[in-house]
Amino acid sequence: MSSAILRVGLVFIAVSPLRPQTQPPATGSQGVVWPGPFYEARPLYEVARLLKDRYRKAVTYEEPIWLWHGDSVATGRDPDGPFDWSPKDRRFVIPDGLQRSPDLHLALLKRIVEAYNTQNNDGTLFQATESRFGMHIVPRQMHNAQGELVAANNLLDAPISVPPALRMPSEHFQALCDAVTAQGSGALRFFYKGLDIAFEPNGLRPPKAAAELLTAKEKEPYSMVWGASDMPAREALLRLIDLSATKWTWYLLCHPSAKPEHRFCVLNMDVM
Repeated sequence: MSSAILRVGLVFIAVSPLRPQTQPPATGSQGVVWPGPFYEARPLYEVARLLKDRYRKAVTYEEPIWLWHGDSVATGRDPDGPFDWSPKDRRFVIPDGLQRSPDLHLALLKRIVEAYNTQNNDGTLFQATESRFGMHIVPRQMHNAQGELVAANNLLDAPISVPPALRMPSEHFQALCDAVTAQGSGALRFFYKGLDIAFEPNGLRPPKAAAELLTAKEKEPYSMVWGASDMPAREALLRLIDLSATKWTWYLLCHPSAKPEHRFCVLNMDVM
């Protein structure tokens, strides 16, 4: 079973567990096992992870803030509770012809995403794009709170500014998420346990929990200067990742709730 865990304070939320497949796995041309139909809350999230593992290329995934009740289902006893809703399940089968490509390129990813949009014709649409970093699956169309279809409001499209400062990597990520949250479209948090260690700032591996336990002076060898000036948050994120000794990808997952104040998104970092 595949799953992701979002850590919010002391609360851990299991995100998008892969349900039992209704068909046996298929084997692609490179001998890689492809799963049968996805039937879960975030099929394209699982597809992004699958493509990353198969082709060893960064494929990020972002989803919209789930505002309309029709895009979500109650999963707890309290419909007004902060963690009692989840995105509704969607079904997706990667067309057989798209499973046999020896290489991953933007045209192929676009065909996969278009196939998903066709199979899930409920108004929420995604698109595939490309940057110097890799390929991205991002929302194109979403429902507003009244259920009307509108252009997607992607959190990482928000223009942000972060004053340059000497910080540890996790502190930079926190500053970036705080800047996105300040734009007012939605709360953004990040999660990667041990990010500072994996990031290896200045080629050094800091002690465990260094950002929380070390003094400002002790943090300096594991810190670097970074900031952003009036640029899309996604570009600011790419420039921050450029400073890492480790290759990364990310998955931006959003948590729905009946009350706006309980909705949030989490930027999940993942090493390549």
